[in-house]
Amino acid sequence: MNHLFLFPRHAISFPRKKIIKIIQLIIHHFFLLCYYVIIKYNNAVDSIIVDTFELSIIQPLYKPLLGINMRKKIFIILLTFALTLYISRNFYQLNLIQGDSMSPTYKNMQFTLIDKRASDFQRGDVIVFYCPSFDCTMVKRIIALPGDTVWIFDGDVLVNGVKSPFINGKVAFEGTASQKLLLDDAHFFVMGDNHALSKDSRYEEIGCILYENITGRLIPSRPVVDT
Repeated sequence: MNHLFLFPRHAISFPRKKIIKIIQLIIHHFFLLCYYVIIKYNNAVDSIIVDTFELSIIQPLYKPLLGINMRKKIFIILLTFALTLYISRNFYQLNLIQGDSMSPTYKNMQFTLIDKRASDFQRGDVIVFYCPSFDCTMVKRIIALPGDTVWIFDGDVLVNGVKSPFINGKVAFEGTASQKLLLDDAHFFVMGDNHALSKDSRYEEIGCILYENITGRLIPSRPVVDT
């Protein structure tokens, strides 16, 4: 049984088995892109593992494309683009770290993913959010949650009176947390792991982050790295 996909003046026919193979190809290519970005180009594992993965799983999936004419190849490319756009809008989005405010946990010009499904944010989560003051997205770590009290005293970040485990070293700039700061509902206090170079919730122009401005949680999730 064949399935028809209509274009102006033309109909493109695919056998059912080939459609299944093509769908597999599209899905695997999407995850291959993520795999390469997150693992290979961030040196998370030995490249031999990645190359083996490509040879054993990905390359055999190219076979369904052999012998397909140009019109069908264009259709597959458009379908792959549409699927990638849908996933990016609703589930996972590619993200590029810019700057050193999260180093050494995340490095400048490092690719990551944003998990847009995340909603139950906790202290220690690294999030991506929109900052209206600078009209850009930022990447920071959640230090305090709605209802928490934040106070930077003598270089220590105190959350509800207890030193935060998500801050390394002494904090020189206190900013908005120089006095005890009670977070309102749906507000999060965030800081960069490299707090000496980070502009974050300590600065008036950024302040506490509204829940509605959070895009999602960063992938891969990593704990604070000692500087």
